[in-house]
Amino acid sequence: MWAVFLVISTLALFALPLIPALAELIWPTDNEPLRVVQEYDRNIRHFAQGFRQYIDKNLAHLLSEPGREGTLADGTRFRTAGKDGAISANDPESIPFLIISSTPLQLPDGYFFQSEVYSRSGIVSGLHNTFRAMLSDEDIALQDYSTVLRWIHAGKQLKVGVGCTLFGRASADTGISLSDECVFERISAPIIEFGNYSKQDVDIARAQGPRSTLETLPRVREQYGRRWLLDGALDFPAQHFFDGDIVARKAVNVGAYGHIKGSVKSNADCHVGAHVCVEGSAVSAQSMYVGPGCLIAGPLIAEETISIAAGTIVGSPGRLTSITAPRIIIEPGAMVYGTIWAVEEGLVRVAGQSLKKARA
Repeated sequence: MWAVFLVISTLALFALPLIPALAELIWPTDNEPLRVVQEYDRNIRHFAQGFRQYIDKNLAHLLSEPGREGTLADGTRFRTAGKDGAISANDPESIPFLIISSTPLQLPDGYFFQSEVYSRSGIVSGLHNTFRAMLSDEDIALQDYSTVLRWIHAGKQLKVGVGCTLFGRASADTGISLSDECVFERISAPIIEFGNYSKQDVDIARAQGPRSTLETLPRVREQYGRRWLLDGALDFPAQHFFDGDIVARKAVNVGAYGHIKGSVKSNADCHVGAHVCVEGSAVSAQSMYVGPGCLIAGPLIAEETISIAAGTIVGSPGRLTSITAPRIIIEPGAMVYGTIWAVEEGLVRVAGQSLKKARA
């Protein structure tokens, strides 16, 4: 009897911590779905729009009072810019106030702005500044080697200087231009230019278009309608045209001046040669390398890295698209219409040049 009692007692002690879990399994009480704000994830301007509503509700009446300083009911400290758009700073390194201005805002160099900065007109950031967040109803010029920690939005044009870092979200209603050595995460605008864009390479691509048409592809496992499934790798020959969507189980290499009237997907690396035109999407299960002077309708998606050379255009004015990968490297001279989301890091730099060397 004592042996039986010992076994039962031991089992009861082991089962005791499991009683709440078993009760929840049998009689669930916490089975409601989590509330997810879809606007937060889908709308890159979500934070900027929320901050604009905060300005309209709490600070709009103060924009007509230059040089004003105070504290709102929620404890937020604010300061309005002077009539000339200048900001006075007592601390030589940090400005703790929320800054608002009704006139073009000219900020000093070398400061950490601990709260948001807003201007009804344009903003010129100053050099080597760090910002929590920025909003302007017109243009923003982010000067060289400045950093935005959370988000930035321009009602018109956002110009980003050399060596700037954009954490979080960056957006503009008209366009964004990013200079060399910039680091970014998620950016969106009707047109995004990197460095000094030139149409020369694209014009060459159009002039040198493909001369031969491919009627079939090698190692076809399945072909249905426009979709071609290939068992192995694909070496798409240079200066050839193909009408269809391609899915390859291994790597894809598209030769120079190739033209695919459709989409291409690779279950390994995808190499797109110079002056190639892809009228659909390009997807890689590993990394994607896009050569100079290409025209790609998009989207572009890769599981590892996307590298885009100078002169390449992704998307079009009438067909905004997206580029998504953990790591994205774009050379100065490329152009994108739409949204770029570098999950880990995005860089603007010349191929083969390390960021450390570029900033040295």
